[in-house]
Amino acid sequence: MTWQRTSRHYLAVPADELWEIVGDPRRWPIWSGAIRSFTLEPALPHEYADPQVSRTAQEVQVQGLPAVVGQQGHYLPSRGWAAALHGRTAGPLHITEVVPGRSLGFEQPAPGGSATRVRWELTPHEDGGTTLE
Repeated sequence: MTWQRTSRHYLAVPADELWEIVGDPRRWPIWSGAIRSFTLEPALPHEYADPQVSRTAQEVQVQGLPAVVGQQGHYLPSRGWAAALHGRTAGPLHITEVVPGRSLGFEQPAPGGSATRVRWELTPHEDGGTTLE
């Protein structure tokens, strides 16, 4: 079964300011009650002789970079049994689209062979506000 939900909101915030939050999926749980957590794996892992140095370098890299196409991560919904099921059975997500300042999308395999696809797009307005869809 396939279904789709589209939501459109006008915000009296400039697109570049809104992108600081929407463009960094790790911040989504701050403003979306539907998301418990969102983590991203390092986009370009560095390997050093000392495993602790490698791990630290990767964590710093993830914290400093925006999402990039092809990057993997993990998303967990915030509600009840769906969160528990998703957390135990869903594979890693993949960033599918990044247009800096404009749009970001990801896809994650879901239990039962389907997939969750999420895409956010920002449309700036002449009055300084932004539509988030």
